[in-house]
Amino acid sequence: DSAPAALRIPIGPNGQIDGTLSDQPRHSLAVPLFDPALYKPRKRMVDAHVELSVAQQLVLRAAVVGAHVEIHTLRPDRWQQLVSAVGDRSSVRLAGGAAEQAADAGTVEPEPAQQPVTVAVFDCLAPSATAASTTLAISDPGTPTRSAAHLTIEQVADNTVSVALPMGRVRVDLVEPLGEGRYLDAGQARVLTPESGGGTP
Repeated sequence: DSAPAALRIPIGPNGQIDGTLSDQPRHSLAVPLFDPALYKPRKRMVDAHVELSVAQQLVLRAAVVGAHVEIHTLRPDRWQQLVSAVGDRSSVRLAGGAAEQAADAGTVEPEPAQQPVTVAVFDCLAPSATAASTTLAISDPGTPTRSAAHLTIEQVADNTVSVALPMGRVRVDLVEPLGEGRYLDAGQARVLTPESGGGTP
């Protein structure tokens, strides 16, 4: 059967939703952190200067749209809530010694990876060589940016980031969809949705 001639297929941004444009709150910003191509995906360096809660939002939303994430960190206890809540190590898992440390603590079941890594996260660590198509380097707000980065995300306020895109830089007000908070580290401040009708507790 042929498709109806009147069928219209909308074309728009693709990738994970990061938030709403600060000067146009009715418009959301969708940014792909990784190339979903199965054959020779494009390599990408993402430089994120953000607090841990924002970093975890980026990682969770990348996993939701299909990324297989491996996290390299010296603070695995702060990521364990996210890994445990997702509950699928082919989607989000701790790497190497961090995974062993969590397993020794009895907080995660060690098991073989089921999918090749597409996003390698380096949390406050210098990025190293990886087979992942995207390297996501996380550091504190205000630290120097990496000149080799294809995408830079800088936190400029509690709930606002500045995103450097090929066409320029935009400010984005972060939002947290209902239910997302249960995946994030309990020690971090929550970012509320505009519909929640309240400020940060």
